[in-house]
Amino acid sequence: MTNSIITERLSTQVQMAVGTADGFACSYKRCGGNLFLVCFYNKKTPNVDPAAPKDLYTTTGGNCGDCPEDPNNKPNKVACIAFLCQYPLQAAKIDLKMCGKDPCPGTFSDEFRVTALNMHNYYRRLAATGWAKTGDKYAKTASKMVELQYDKDLETKANAWVTAANCPTAAEGGPAGENFFKTTKFNTPHIEAFKEAMKSWWTPFEKSGFGNEPTYTDAIENGRI
Repeated sequence: MTNSIITERLSTQVQMAVGTADGFACSYKRCGGNLFLVCFYNKKTPNVDPAAPKDLYTTTGGNCGDCPEDPNNKPNKVACIAFLCQYPLQAAKIDLKMCGKDPCPGTFSDEFRVTALNMHNYYRRLAATGWAKTGDKYAKTASKMVELQYDKDLETKANAWVTAANCPTAAEGGPAGENFFKTTKFNTPHIEAFKEAMKSWWTPFEKSGFGNEPTYTDAIENGRI
């Protein structure tokens, strides 16, 4: 089986270079073994008129003399190739804010932390508002279920356990106060893996639930729900 890429006309490719366009949106659908993707733009390509061709965008008169000074090679200017100033690349600096002014102990991104926080609070909100499926019923609403906040000290403990020299195979101190997940899909992106973990952690509650009351029982503690 080969991957085939179909684009109807060249005009659909140059549409991305229409200078006056300043808005677009895309969508996709899988259908009949194919993936269909479409993007709409708020400005069309100009009508083709051989007698009076129209440009896709307005060009400027390139001038290498306008290039700025190279910060890594002063007082020389940055290199210029085909009237394009070759600005030196710099690594993007992403501010990590989940742990406040001090850095978080883990080396992973705040995107992971935000995903973890939002997904936990999403499921908690489902349960608290009575929209969480629990067996053949819905969970009873909660009189008070506080919103989780991200805790740097707990990350320190979790990070120390999961990055130990000997790879852990279970929660450090049993199920109380911890959730543990592992997968043999080694190359799974960490955020996708976390989404799988959340699903596996919530599924027992969704399938069997707590019964008539949200009571923590031996059966729950021993994984028999």
